[in-house]
Amino acid sequence: NKIGRPELINELSRSVHTLQWHKIVSKTYEERKARSLIPIKSFRLSKWVEGGIFGDLIQDDYAVSNFVSTGDTRLKAPVWKNAAYSAPCEFNCPIGIPTQKRISLLRQGKVKEALELVLEYSPFPASVCGQVCPNLCLDECNRKYVDMPIKMAELGRLSKDINADMPSKDKNSKVAIVGSGAAGLGVAWHLRKLGYKVDIFEQDSVFGGKLKQVIPEERLEREILETELKRIVDSGVNVKTGTCVDKALFNKLEKEYDAVVLAIGAHNPVVIPFEGHERLIKGLEFLKEINSGKKPQIGKKVVVIGAGNAAMDVIIGAYKLGAKEVTAVDIQKPAAFEKEIKHAESLGAKILYPCYTDKITNKGVHLKDGRLLEADTVIISIGDRPDFSILERDWLDERGFISVNEYMQAEKNPKIFVLGDALKQGLFTNALADGRKVAINIDNMLSGRPLDSFEKAPMIPADRVKKEYYQSMNSQKVEEMAAEKETERCMSCGYCRDCEFCKEICPEQAITRTSKPDGVFEYVSNPDKCIGCGICAGICPCGVWTMEDNLIKYSES
Repeated sequence: NKIGRPELINELSRSVHTLQWHKIVSKTYEERKARSLIPIKSFRLSKWVEGGIFGDLIQDDYAVSNFVSTGDTRLKAPVWKNAAYSAPCEFNCPIGIPTQKRISLLRQGKVKEALELVLEYSPFPASVCGQVCPNLCLDECNRKYVDMPIKMAELGRLSKDINADMPSKDKNSKVAIVGSGAAGLGVAWHLRKLGYKVDIFEQDSVFGGKLKQVIPEERLEREILETELKRIVDSGVNVKTGTCVDKALFNKLEKEYDAVVLAIGAHNPVVIPFEGHERLIKGLEFLKEINSGKKPQIGKKVVVIGAGNAAMDVIIGAYKLGAKEVTAVDIQKPAAFEKEIKHAESLGAKILYPCYTDKITNKGVHLKDGRLLEADTVIISIGDRPDFSILERDWLDERGFISVNEYMQAEKNPKIFVLGDALKQGLFTNALADGRKVAINIDNMLSGRPLDSFEKAPMIPADRVKKEYYQSMNSQKVEEMAAEKETERCMSCGYCRDCEFCKEICPEQAITRTSKPDGVFEYVSNPDKCIGCGICAGICPCGVWTMEDNLIKYSES
C-alpha cells in the first residue's frame, strides 16, 4: 500500500515453497574480475596466436610446400629451449638468483632443494634478499601485469635456517680475504663451498661490515643476521677480528696465500669543505655509534645533508635518539629507494631538493638561496670512499681506485682480486654478486681453467609468456598467502613447469616426456611424426617451445 501497488500483496504472500526466491549477496573479487575475461574464441584468435588455432602459427615466406609434411621437408621444427632465456627476476637480480627454478622445485615438492638453491648464489637470503634489498627482481616480474609480483623477500626468508653441504675434504690451496662485509663474506662462503681454506682479516672487533655496523635494526633484524653470519662461520671460514692489515701484512699475505681478496669496503665518509664543515657529524660514524649501543646527544632538530639510502638510515637513527624534527637536503632528486623514503617520511622527516648548502653555523644549515634550516646537529651522508693506504700509488688508476681487469683482478698482480665497494659503490646484492664471481674465478685460476665473464642469458621477451592463462587474485589474498604458495602464481618464465600441455595437445602425438635418474626431465619432438604446425609453441605458457627454420644439412659429395 505504501508504494501504491496493492495488487502485489497476494503474489508476494504466497508460500516460499512455490516461489524461486534468491538471496542477494555481493559477488566475490574473482567473480567481479571474471567479467573482464575474454571468450575462448577471442583468446584463440587474438591471444594464443594470430589467426586462431589453425591459422598461421608460424610466419614464413609463403613458399609453396607440402600442406602436411614431416622430417626434413617441414618448413619449421619445434625446439624445446628450456632455460635458454633468463626470467625477468633472474635477469634483474644483481646476483642472478633464478627464482623461477626455486619455485619449480617447490612445485615438485622438493622443499629442501628449493631452499638450498639460493645458497648457491648468496649466503644472506634472509637478511639481504629478505630485508634490506630493494628487490630489483620485482621490477619486471611478469606476474605484476596480472595482479602483484611474486613475493621474493618472503621466499628469501624461508632459507634462514637452511645449511648447505660442504666438501668432505679441503683443497691444498688457501685464500686470504681482507674485510668481512657482504663482499668479503660472500666470496668466503663460495670458496668454502668449493673446498678452499679461507682466512678473513677484519680490523674491527666484530665482523659483518656495514650489515652489522650500519644498517638499523628497524631494517635488518639482528637475530636473522646473526643466524646467517653463524652459518658462514660454521662452514669453516676462519675470521680473525681485530687484525689491521697494513702494508707489511699485505705483502706477507701476497706471498703466503694462493690468492688474496681485497674486500675492504668504503669506510671513509666524503665531506664537502663548506664553511663550518668541522661542525658536521659523519653519517657513517653516527650509524656505527648507534649500532654499537651508544646514544650520542643530538638535540631536537637535525639536518641531514644527503638523501641516499644511507641518509635515510641516519634519519631513522636520529628519530630513535629522540629528535623531533629531521630534514634531509640534497642538490638533486633523492637517490634513496622509494620504500626507504616513505619509511623516513612516515617518521616525520622532510626531504628537500634541490638545496645547495652555503655554510654551517651554530644556528644550522645556511642554504645558498638565503634560507636557514635550524639545527642542533648537522649530519653529512653523501657517500664513502675506500682506503687504499696499504697499496703503492702505481696500483691505482687516475680516479684513485685499484686498476683491475674485467675479471676483477688487479692489473699489478692477477692473484689479487678486488670487489664490492672497494671497486665500485653499489647495493649489498652487487657486492654479493662480485663475491660469487670472484670465488668461481679464483677456483678457475688455481685449477688452470679460463676465467668466466658471467654473461647472463637474455631476458625472455614478455610476449612469449602467456599471461592469459592466469587469473587475477585479490591483493589482500596475495598479501596473506604464504610464500610457499607462490607456486600457484609464478609464471615460470622461460622455465618449463612440466604442465604437459604441449604433449596433450599435439595433433600428431609427436611429443614425449623423458626423465633421467637424477629427476631432470625434458620434452622431445619426434621429427618422424611432427608436421611443424607450431601448436606446441603457441600453447606453451612458459615460452619454452620455439619454432625454428628446419634447415636441411646436405653432406658434401
